[in-house]
Amino acid sequence: MYLYKVGYGTCEESHYVELMHEKKFTEAELAVEMEEALWVTIEGVADGKDNIFIADDGPSFQYLIDSTLFVDALVAKGFTALQYEATWSAFGWASAMEEKGWKSYMSDEDLALSNRLGARMKAAGITLGVKIHPPTESDGKPWSERALIREK
Repeated sequence: MYLYKVGYGTCEESHYVELMHEKKFTEAELAVEMEEALWVTIEGVADGKDNIFIADDGPSFQYLIDSTLFVDALVAKGFTALQYEATWSAFGWASAMEEKGWKSYMSDEDLALSNRLGARMKAAGITLGVKIHPPTESDGKPWSERALIREK
């Protein structure tokens, strides 16, 4: 079996479906399979089989790929969705250093993890600070950035 990751990405988000198939596809061959699955999805939406958001300039890849018709079209071509024993993810914008600003977006587990990691950083002498860099060649001025700093 061969594994494939297909989906979309935007400036703020992305979504991928992970599939397997008995055939090994090149990227070009996989692109043909995706185009056909998208076409089946478009036809299905036009026939009223799914109701997706359609903007003034037409259906976006995001909503077509998120449609169950897309995955169904791939399954009909021999693809199988991967089944995981376990998965893990965290709310990506939250701080791993005792989160304060995104609490309402976080699960209890993510918040507890943030607090534990924050406590471990304190115990290890790791703090959030500012690192000053030497002047750049372009403007001759030093620059700074936030950094994790280990106390010595």
